[in-house]
Amino acid sequence: MVSPDQQKQGICQMANQKLSPGVTRADAKRETRNKVLSAARKLFSERPYEGTTIRDVVATCGMSTGAVFNSFGGKEEVFVVISKDDLLEYDSVARSLDASQLSPSETIISILSIDYESARLNILRSQLSCAYAGSEAVMNLVNERIAEAVRVLEEFATVSPSIGGAILSIHCDLCRPVPYTSDMPGLMRQELSARLSPLFG
Repeated sequence: MVSPDQQKQGICQMANQKLSPGVTRADAKRETRNKVLSAARKLFSERPYEGTTIRDVVATCGMSTGAVFNSFGGKEEVFVVISKDDLLEYDSVARSLDASQLSPSETIISILSIDYESARLNILRSQLSCAYAGSEAVMNLVNERIAEAVRVLEEFATVSPSIGGAILSIHCDLCRPVPYTSDMPGLMRQELSARLSPLFG
Protein backbone atom coordinates (compact mmCIF):
# COMPACT_ATOMS: atom_id res chain seq x y z
CA MET A 1 0.00 0.00 0.00
CA VAL A 2 1.28 3.44 -0.87
CA SER A 3 1.98 5.81 2.03
CA PRO A 4 0.38 9.28 2.19
CA ASP A 5 3.84 10.78 1.60
CA GLN A 6 4.36 8.70 -1.56
CA GLN A 7 0.91 9.65 -2.85
CA LYS A 8 1.60 13.33 -2.12
CA GLN A 9 4.96 12.98 -3.92
CA GLY A 10 3.18 11.58 -6.98
CA ILE A 11 0.60 14.35 -7.01
CA CYS A 12 3.34 16.98 -6.65
CA GLN A 13 5.34 15.34 -9.43
CA MET A 14 2.34 15.58 -11.75
CA ALA A 15 1.61 19.15 -10.66
CA ASN A 16 5.19 20.25 -11.30
CA GLN A 17 5.44 18.45 -14.61
CA LYS A 18 6.27 20.85 -17.42
CA LEU A 19 3.64 20.49 -20.09
CA SER A 20 4.38 20.85 -23.77
CA PRO A 21 2.46 23.62 -25.53
CA GLY A 22 -1.11 22.52 -26.18
CA VAL A 23 -0.94 19.65 -23.67
CA THR A 24 -3.43 19.89 -20.81
CA ARG A 25 -3.21 18.35 -17.32
CA ALA A 26 -5.88 15.89 -18.44
CA ASP A 27 -3.67 14.90 -21.39
CA ALA A 28 -0.71 14.40 -19.04
CA LYS A 29 -2.78 12.30 -16.64
CA ARG A 30 -4.06 10.19 -19.53
CA GLU A 31 -0.49 9.70 -20.77
CA THR A 32 0.60 8.60 -17.29
CA ARG A 33 -2.29 6.16 -17.11
CA ASN A 34 -1.46 4.74 -20.53
CA LYS A 35 2.22 4.29 -19.59
CA VAL A 36 1.22 2.41 -16.44
CA LEU A 37 -1.19 0.17 -18.37
CA SER A 38 1.36 -0.55 -21.09
CA ALA A 39 4.01 -1.49 -18.53
CA ALA A 40 1.55 -3.63 -16.57
CA ARG A 41 0.35 -5.48 -19.67
CA LYS A 42 3.94 -6.31 -20.59
CA LEU A 43 4.66 -7.63 -17.08
CA PHE A 44 1.42 -9.59 -16.63
CA SER A 45 1.86 -11.17 -20.06
CA GLU A 46 5.28 -12.46 -19.00
CA ARG A 47 4.70 -13.60 -15.41
CA PRO A 48 1.89 -14.58 -13.03
CA TYR A 49 -0.17 -12.01 -11.15
CA GLU A 50 1.30 -13.20 -7.86
CA GLY A 51 4.83 -12.73 -9.20
CA THR A 52 4.26 -9.12 -10.26
CA THR A 53 4.33 -6.22 -7.82
CA ILE A 54 3.29 -2.62 -8.17
CA ARG A 55 6.99 -1.79 -7.70
CA ASP A 56 7.72 -3.81 -10.85
CA VAL A 57 5.12 -1.75 -12.71
CA VAL A 58 6.63 1.48 -11.34
CA ALA A 59 10.14 0.45 -12.44
CA THR A 60 8.97 -0.58 -15.91
CA CYS A 61 6.94 2.54 -16.66
CA GLY A 62 9.50 4.93 -15.14
CA MET A 63 6.97 6.73 -12.92
CA SER A 64 7.00 7.32 -9.19
CA THR A 65 4.95 5.04 -6.95
CA GLY A 66 2.79 8.00 -6.00
CA ALA A 67 2.07 8.86 -9.64
CA VAL A 68 0.92 5.27 -10.25
CA PHE A 69 -1.34 5.30 -7.19
CA ASN A 70 -2.72 8.66 -8.24
CA SER A 71 -4.10 6.91 -11.35
CA PHE A 72 -5.02 3.51 -9.86
CA GLY A 73 -6.04 2.11 -6.50
CA GLY A 74 -3.55 -0.75 -6.65
CA LYS A 75 -2.30 -3.78 -8.55
CA GLU A 76 -5.70 -5.46 -8.75
CA GLU A 77 -7.32 -2.43 -10.37
CA VAL A 78 -4.50 -2.16 -12.92
CA PHE A 79 -4.87 -5.86 -13.71
CA VAL A 80 -8.64 -5.62 -14.17
CA VAL A 81 -8.33 -2.62 -16.49
CA ILE A 82 -5.77 -4.26 -18.81
CA SER A 83 -7.73 -7.52 -18.74
CA LYS A 84 -10.90 -5.85 -20.00
CA ASP A 85 -9.19 -5.18 -23.34
CA ASP A 86 -9.11 -8.93 -23.98
CA LEU A 87 -12.91 -9.17 -23.87
CA LEU A 88 -13.30 -7.34 -27.18
CA GLU A 89 -11.02 -9.62 -29.18
CA TYR A 90 -13.37 -12.62 -29.38
CA ASP A 91 -15.83 -10.54 -31.37
CA SER A 92 -13.10 -8.99 -33.54
CA VAL A 93 -11.68 -12.40 -34.47
CA ALA A 94 -15.15 -13.83 -35.13
CA ARG A 95 -15.99 -10.98 -37.51
CA SER A 96 -12.77 -11.56 -39.43
CA LEU A 97 -13.68 -15.19 -40.19
CA ASP A 98 -15.52 -16.45 -43.24
CA ALA A 99 -17.98 -18.53 -41.25
CA SER A 100 -19.58 -19.90 -44.43
CA GLN A 101 -16.33 -21.78 -45.10
CA LEU A 102 -16.00 -23.21 -41.58
CA SER A 103 -17.86 -25.80 -39.55
CA PRO A 104 -19.16 -24.71 -36.11
CA SER A 105 -16.28 -26.51 -34.37
CA GLU A 106 -13.71 -24.87 -36.68
CA THR A 107 -15.26 -21.48 -35.96
CA ILE A 108 -15.10 -22.12 -32.20
CA ILE A 109 -11.46 -23.20 -32.37
CA SER A 110 -10.52 -20.16 -34.45
CA ILE A 111 -12.16 -17.82 -31.94
CA LEU A 112 -10.98 -19.39 -28.68
CA SER A 113 -7.46 -20.28 -29.77
CA ILE A 114 -6.46 -16.60 -29.59
CA ASP A 115 -6.19 -17.33 -25.85
CA TYR A 116 -3.50 -19.96 -26.46
CA GLU A 117 -0.74 -17.51 -27.42
CA SER A 118 1.77 -16.94 -24.62
CA ALA A 119 1.02 -13.34 -23.62
CA ARG A 120 -2.74 -13.66 -23.64
CA LEU A 121 -2.65 -17.09 -22.01
CA ASN A 122 -0.56 -15.80 -19.09
CA ILE A 123 -3.08 -13.04 -18.42
CA LEU A 124 -6.02 -15.47 -18.63
CA ARG A 125 -4.28 -17.89 -16.26
CA SER A 126 -3.75 -15.07 -13.77
CA GLN A 127 -7.42 -14.12 -14.06
CA LEU A 128 -8.50 -17.68 -13.29
CA SER A 129 -6.08 -18.09 -10.36
CA CYS A 130 -7.13 -14.73 -8.84
CA ALA A 131 -10.80 -15.64 -9.23
CA TYR A 132 -10.24 -19.02 -7.56
CA ALA A 133 -8.33 -17.26 -4.76
CA GLY A 134 -11.39 -15.14 -3.99
CA SER A 135 -10.82 -11.81 -5.74
CA GLU A 136 -14.35 -10.51 -6.29
CA ALA A 137 -13.26 -7.93 -8.87
CA VAL A 138 -11.40 -10.53 -10.93
CA MET A 139 -14.20 -13.09 -10.51
CA ASN A 140 -16.62 -10.53 -11.97
CA LEU A 141 -14.16 -9.98 -14.82
CA VAL A 142 -13.88 -13.73 -15.51
CA ASN A 143 -17.68 -14.05 -15.52
CA GLU A 144 -17.88 -11.11 -17.93
CA ARG A 145 -15.24 -12.69 -20.15
CA ILE A 146 -17.04 -16.04 -20.21
CA ALA A 147 -20.38 -14.37 -20.93
CA GLU A 148 -18.86 -12.41 -23.84
CA ALA A 149 -17.17 -15.52 -25.27
CA VAL A 150 -20.44 -17.49 -25.03
CA ARG A 151 -22.31 -14.62 -26.74
CA VAL A 152 -19.80 -14.62 -29.59
CA LEU A 153 -20.02 -18.41 -29.98
CA GLU A 154 -23.83 -18.22 -30.03
CA GLU A 155 -23.76 -15.55 -32.74
CA PHE A 156 -20.98 -16.87 -34.97
CA ALA A 157 -20.94 -20.64 -34.34
CA THR A 158 -24.72 -20.91 -33.77
CA VAL A 159 -24.43 -22.86 -30.53
CA SER A 160 -26.98 -22.76 -27.71
CA PRO A 161 -26.14 -21.00 -24.41
CA SER A 162 -25.83 -24.36 -22.64
CA ILE A 163 -23.42 -25.72 -25.27
CA GLY A 164 -21.51 -22.42 -25.20
CA GLY A 165 -21.15 -22.72 -21.43
CA ALA A 166 -19.90 -26.30 -21.75
CA ILE A 167 -17.36 -25.21 -24.37
CA LEU A 168 -16.06 -22.40 -22.15
CA SER A 169 -15.72 -24.86 -19.27
CA ILE A 170 -13.52 -27.04 -21.51
CA HIS A 171 -11.60 -23.95 -22.66
CA CYS A 172 -10.86 -22.77 -19.10
CA ASP A 173 -9.71 -26.27 -18.16
CA LEU A 174 -7.26 -26.23 -21.09
CA CYS A 175 -5.90 -22.89 -19.88
CA ARG A 176 -4.87 -24.26 -16.48
CA PRO A 177 -1.32 -23.34 -15.43
CA VAL A 178 1.30 -25.66 -16.91
CA PRO A 179 4.78 -24.80 -18.21
CA TYR A 180 4.52 -23.02 -21.56
CA THR A 181 6.29 -24.45 -24.61
CA SER A 182 6.46 -23.10 -28.16
CA ASP A 183 4.25 -25.91 -29.50
CA MET A 184 1.57 -25.35 -26.85
CA PRO A 185 -0.87 -23.30 -29.01
CA GLY A 186 -1.03 -26.11 -31.58
CA LEU A 187 -1.41 -28.78 -28.91
CA MET A 188 -4.16 -26.81 -27.17
CA ARG A 189 -6.03 -26.39 -30.45
CA GLN A 190 -5.82 -30.16 -31.03
CA GLU A 191 -7.05 -30.89 -27.51
CA LEU A 192 -9.94 -28.44 -27.89
CA SER A 193 -10.88 -30.07 -31.20
CA ALA A 194 -10.85 -33.53 -29.59
CA ARG A 195 -13.02 -32.36 -26.69
CA LEU A 196 -15.49 -30.64 -29.01
CA SER A 197 -16.08 -33.80 -31.07
CA PRO A 198 -18.67 -35.33 -28.70
CA LEU A 199 -20.64 -32.06 -28.69
CA PHE A 200 -20.95 -31.98 -32.48
CA GLY A 201 -21.15 -35.70 -33.22
